[in-house]
Amino acid sequence: MTTISVIIPVYNQEQYISCCLDSLLNQEFKDFQLIIVNDGSTDNSQSVIETYLNDKRITFINQPNLGVSAARNCGLDLAKAEWVCFVDPDDYLEKDYLMSLYQYAMQFSDCDIICTTCNCIIKDKKVRQHFFPENFVASTQKEKIPLYIQLMDGKQYQQNAYTGIGVPWAKLYKRDFLHNNGLCFSIDQQRMQDNLFNMKAMYAAHKICYIDYAGYNYRVDSLVGRSYRKLIDGAYHSALDERDKLFHLYYFDKCPMLLTFFYEEKVNLYYSEFVACVNIFKNIFYAVECRRKELYKRLISIPYRALSIRCKFKLFLIKNKVGNLLFIFIYLVKGKIK
Repeated sequence: MTTISVIIPVYNQEQYISCCLDSLLNQEFKDFQLIIVNDGSTDNSQSVIETYLNDKRITFINQPNLGVSAARNCGLDLAKAEWVCFVDPDDYLEKDYLMSLYQYAMQFSDCDIICTTCNCIIKDKKVRQHFFPENFVASTQKEKIPLYIQLMDGKQYQQNAYTGIGVPWAKLYKRDFLHNNGLCFSIDQQRMQDNLFNMKAMYAAHKICYIDYAGYNYRVDSLVGRSYRKLIDGAYHSALDERDKLFHLYYFDKCPMLLTFFYEEKVNLYYSEFVACVNIFKNIFYAVECRRKELYKRLISIPYRALSIRCKFKLFLIKNKVGNLLFIFIYLVKGKIK
């Protein structure tokens, strides 16, 4: 049996896909299956990929544009190896990446998930990430709490954070573990699909290890940022609703610490949506007020006492009509709100 199946979902990445594939095919570790799923790219990504297809380790699939979750799920269906890992097409790997992950998998063979960290590439500069201050193994739900916390707030437990443990890459997952627990990416979510996938996987895992090794290079610059328009469209609503269901299902709502971080995650994301609304509609008070009332309904049950001072202020601005007036006043006086 092949040891590792590597899954790459591709959509319009002609600029970076060669670098990604070169870094994979030049790995010190050779025993892997490479599954590339072209998710309806409209640029030259397919043509670039086809130049690599003489390598027998590659399985190449073309599908209509169904989204990154469907592309990853397609890869999971085709995976044949003992372990599965994901790579994004605009990122690249150090030569020892798969070898290191394989060695960790042998060392922690009773783990269902092997987690590592990454280097963030920002304007050609590498910024080393440390998701957690030290290596650890977690098996009980109590031991997994730091993982759950960082899923909701990527800045927890690390400094100079550009990303966190919620990403699907820089990890190995046991294929049988994913299959036996019916774990896949939700095609209904526009945002946070990978984060919610990891919350489900981490809850189901018998044992998880974190190793502070960075062999994955993550291009922060190439990301399409959270635009105001996407926030206005309420892209995070269904993801937060799904998180809420998981909190009840897993009894996380019985843990005050986890509940506080979930409250703050909701406040921060809905506050960002409110800010986006103010910036787009500017002095159209009615439109901003309508959105404020909608977000208020989603936040009405959150108690102020559970929040940090910063989040209390954000919640006040959303919950109160005066907050709407204050925001518009600041916008008119100082310009765009951040």
